[in-house]
Amino acid sequence: MTLFGAMFIIATTTWLGFYQASRLQKRPEELLHIRYAFQALEAEILFSHAPLHKACETVARQHKGVAQKLFSDTALGLHEHQSAKEAWQQAVASLLSHSALKQGDRAILDHFGETLGAHDRVQQQKQISLAMTHLAREEELARTEQRTYASLSKSLGFLSGCLLVLILL
Repeated sequence: MTLFGAMFIIATTTWLGFYQASRLQKRPEELLHIRYAFQALEAEILFSHAPLHKACETVARQHKGVAQKLFSDTALGLHEHQSAKEAWQQAVASLLSHSALKQGDRAILDHFGETLGAHDRVQQQKQISLAMTHLAREEELARTEQRTYASLSKSLGFLSGCLLVLILL
């Protein structure tokens, strides 16, 4: 029975370490997808001259994962006659519970949401470019964190389980 308990503790803490490592690995990918979606949004607004809700729908259809969820939720909010700012804020809040994004990423997305739909095409392009620049910086930081801490999280999960088992024995 003691052996089973020890194996369970080690397996659980190892799983927690691998879970943390997977979140560290997913964050740069999610930021990259969102950045690509911003590029598509910029193209839709500037070249297609599409209204915001149509542009968001198109971007959502072109992308997958967190970018699709962000823009489809925004388009849905716009269809429900919310302001662009409100629709974006709700989409961002909904997105964070289903992604590996951090509060710093949310701050960038929230800041962009403050200006969404409030400017002409040229100013909106500048806001999109600014958001993409900030997202690229966060993506690079996330990649650095991933390289630094992903394997550490895996090892720490296993070793903390071993330590806990030794303490309990």
